[in-house]
Amino acid sequence: MPEEFRVSLSAFDCVTFMETALALALAVTIDEFIDNVRRIRYEDGEIDWFHRNHYMVDWASNNGELGFITNITSGPDTVEKTCTLSLIEGLQAKTTTFRYFPTESYGEVVGRIETGDLILFVSTRETLDVFHTGLLVKRYEDLVMRHATRTAGAVIEQELVEFMSQNEMAGFILLRPLCRR
Repeated sequence: MPEEFRVSLSAFDCVTFMETALALALAVTIDEFIDNVRRIRYEDGEIDWFHRNHYMVDWASNNGELGFITNITSGPDTVEKTCTLSLIEGLQAKTTTFRYFPTESYGEVVGRIETGDLILFVSTRETLDVFHTGLLVKRYEDLVMRHATRTAGAVIEQELVEFMSQNEMAGFILLRPLCRR
């Protein structure tokens, strides 16, 4: 069955919310917005299930190559994770290695975060890279995360430290959108 390309402004999961926000920020016209979603969501912009960026390490890498984002997860506070991505039925398992900030390093990293940064939460499972994503907003001294959550069935704002305390994770990856205008 062929992949159906859909763009919605009213129904999201955490990844499609992030893709939509990024595509809107980079677009001037509706056609440009739709094209941005296609390019962000699919490797080489090819609408095909096998070219979709199913795993977030691929999503980050492919969108970095396009110049849409830059990975700011670097420095001595990071650690390396190697996992074999094999959760998505129909995709061939593959081993990947990436860097992330361990949860404990949040206090050292928080000062680097800017409004609009994207956060990817690293799974503790050996077969999965990331289990959730969100968009960060600085509010005075606090950081809130806008994210689509299945539990609420909506996009919500939640204090980042609250989300992190409620969920088991190895750590997080930070990505910064790049303005191309």
